[in-house]
Amino acid sequence: MILINNKKGQAMIEIVVVMGLLAIFLPALTDFVVSTYSSFIQSEAIAEANFLAQEYLEAARSIREDSWQNLANGAYKISANSNGKWILTADPVGETVGNFTRKIVISDVCRDSSDALVACGVSDPSSKKMVVTVSWSQPISRSVSYTIYSTRYLNNNKFIHTTQAEFDAGTKNNVVTTNNSGGEVRLATSGGGSPENIYTDALGTGWTFSNIGGNTTDLNNTNKPIRTGAKSLLTKFAASGEIKFSKSFNTAGFNSFDFYIDSVAPWTFAFYSNTGGAPTGSGITLTNSFSGYASYTYNSYTTIFPTPNYASFKSEAQSSGIYVNAGSSNYTISESDLAGYANKLVYVEFSDTARRLTIDFGSFSGRSYTASIVTNTTDVRLQNYNSTTLNSKNKNIYPALLGAGAIQFSANNNFTISGFIFSETGGINDSSISSPQVLTVNGSVIVKTFDTNFRNANVNYNYATALDNPTPPSYFTPNYYGQDFKVKPVGGSPTEVNMSSYLTGGPDKDPTSWQLVSIPLADMNIASATITSISMIENATTARPTLFFDDILFASSSGGFVASGDFTSTSLDTVASSAFNTLAWNPSSQVASTDLKAQIATNNDNATWNYKGPDCSAGTYYTISASASYAKINRACHNNNRYLRYKFFFSTTDSSKTPELYDVTINYSP
Repeated sequence: MILINNKKGQAMIEIVVVMGLLAIFLPALTDFVVSTYSSFIQSEAIAEANFLAQEYLEAARSIREDSWQNLANGAYKISANSNGKWILTADPVGETVGNFTRKIVISDVCRDSSDALVACGVSDPSSKKMVVTVSWSQPISRSVSYTIYSTRYLNNNKFIHTTQAEFDAGTKNNVVTTNNSGGEVRLATSGGGSPENIYTDALGTGWTFSNIGGNTTDLNNTNKPIRTGAKSLLTKFAASGEIKFSKSFNTAGFNSFDFYIDSVAPWTFAFYSNTGGAPTGSGITLTNSFSGYASYTYNSYTTIFPTPNYASFKSEAQSSGIYVNAGSSNYTISESDLAGYANKLVYVEFSDTARRLTIDFGSFSGRSYTASIVTNTTDVRLQNYNSTTLNSKNKNIYPALLGAGAIQFSANNNFTISGFIFSETGGINDSSISSPQVLTVNGSVIVKTFDTNFRNANVNYNYATALDNPTPPSYFTPNYYGQDFKVKPVGGSPTEVNMSSYLTGGPDKDPTSWQLVSIPLADMNIASATITSISMIENATTARPTLFFDDILFASSSGGFVASGDFTSTSLDTVASSAFNTLAWNPSSQVASTDLKAQIATNNDNATWNYKGPDCSAGTYYTISASASYAKINRACHNNNRYLRYKFFFSTTDSSKTPELYDVTINYSP
């Protein structure tokens, strides 16, 4: 019995101990379980809050891209309208989404002179600070927030003024608009007159054009422009004919007749004659309305002809090509030689230039060779070709074949040259090639003397792609300034004058291949006369070279350019309040002794125009540094306006020079 009673007492003690332990550990265990569950729930809340915040940020970016004007300062909630677009609705509390509240607050941003963000001083109207906050109270009160800085420089638009018509709409003070380069503004002359444009990139006002006599003319040729984006007058004289510009025009107050002619790049032209004989009679005639007339004839025959620089050809051949000293003996280039001359400049020099150079292609049918062959001999003969092709080493720089004298094709078979073929004297004879065979030149045939036996060539001069080299390489030097002009006074006899007397020192804005010819009207005896037409004529029967003319005009009489002037544009309407980013113009740098600078004015009433420079004052001006392509517009005094005008200030300290404005570009963001 005693044992039994002892066991019962021990059990009771154990129960009491266990209950005591439970009393100690159960609250802690409960707290642990509850805490773990709460942390899990809070993590879920944070994740959902982050998602809700990111959704607002994406919606805010979409609203900005739809229109910068949507981003006014304030606190908002964001929702989708009936069109599915996100919109802001003013709400200082925000939007409730389940257990969460979210809102976005938009405010201004300030920047220093280096565009760095700073504590507010000068507000940047093209930047905004956007803060998205998401808060919740269960299971524990918390919030998350994100800040982004947004700028309006998206989907930029441009205003571009570049044509004479666009500049003509502005306000001119001691400046004039011209169309010598597709549209520009320059200082007026002391005589105050603008030039009379006859043909630049298109016909001048009131002038009409007629194509007489079957020649081919393109008034809007873009294959060989004077400048990138410009157009020239292409004349391909094919037979007796005339192209005429007509208008009743009084030349009083004008002092010269000016035009540009491409006279340096011969490889862009094809000279050939079906019947032989040197071309004669090409020219330009000005006809008066009264019975006596003054005529001016410009003979185009030898205008476009260079002189080969044999020393340069020889030097390159000796250093990196093939140089052959043929001495005073005849010399033959064989087919095996040609195969070894691949992509080389080959120069064959004779001490006796009456000796013969023979190029023997070995009668292999359809073979193609790539080499540029130059020789100083006056007798070159090609033989044993059979559907053969000779390609220039580089058709933009090197001739395929150049001889100092006659070049004779002496086999009745097809032959193709890719590149230009050049004969300094003696002409080219292809009489041995007869139908149905043909000589094909994919380039230009340059000859000073037309051979009566050069009649079977098919000339394909592709100057736009294959032969577009506007500046002559060092292997050629200009030698064509001895041209004669015939000036016939009213009732008198023609007077010979030299072309070099009327060439300027070189164009200041065209490639060097274009030469400006300026003829005083007094020399043409029409200084104060009424003309009815200007004609470029061709009255002979032989085929003629292709010529390019542009910028044909009467220049106004002048004592020089005025010292200063200004030009103000018409109003540019951005339709809505906008950011004005950059101002650019061409040319950004001007010739010596001249200056061009700008100011802009903006407003929302299209009436209040206060022109300002980069520091927002009327005493400073926008310029473009040598290392930049535009001037940055000061945001502080122009953004958030709708209308803009620009104003350019022209000045010169040399009355013979003027700054010029070709185009203006305003970059803005709505």
